[in-house]
This record gives sequence, C-alpha cells and structure tokens, in this order.
Amino acid sequence: MADFILSGGGLTVRGELRDEVKGEFQERCAELLSSGEELLVLDLSGVEYMASCHLAIVLQLLLDAHGKRKELKTKVRSRLYELFELGHIHEVMDIEVVL
Repeated sequence: MADFILSGGGLTVRGELRDEVKGEFQERCAELLSSGEELLVLDLSGVEYMASCHLAIVLQLLLDAHGKRKELKTKVRSRLYELFELGHIHEVMDIEVVL
C-alpha cells in the first residue's frame, strides 16, 4: 500500500501505487491542487511500484495545475521514470530523476 504526506504545496508518496489506492491518490492530488501554493511538488521518489492507471491521475493533475496557473514539478526514481517515458509523459512534464 501507499503512504501519502501532504504538506503545503507538496505531496510525498511512498510505497506502492496499486489499483486499490487509486481513489485515495486522486483525493490527495486534488488536495495538493487546492493548496494556495503556485509551485506544486509531487514527490514519487519513494514509490516502488505504480499501476498505469495512476499516470492518468498525474496527467490530470498537470492539466488542472496549468488551468489554475500553477506549476507542477514531479520527482521520481529512474525505474519509475521509464514508465513516464513509455507514455511520452516526460515530454510534457517537469520531472526530476532522483537517486
């Protein structure tokens, strides 16, 4: 399962983003978007596994953030970055690969 830590303009996720936590991940992303911060940080560097259905949630967060004139930065480990590459999502997102 996954742990979600929301603090100001940042959402840190740790563990496994499986199908079962899709609703909770959507809720946490909505809470992140509603923060008063202009710079939002989605830290997925602690995610060990991510089901592909969560990519749609991340993309929706990006679109919603841009619609509210907010910037979204995403942090991932190299293994998860490969998933973003497969969907060409890395071409439209600000993604930082961390160790």
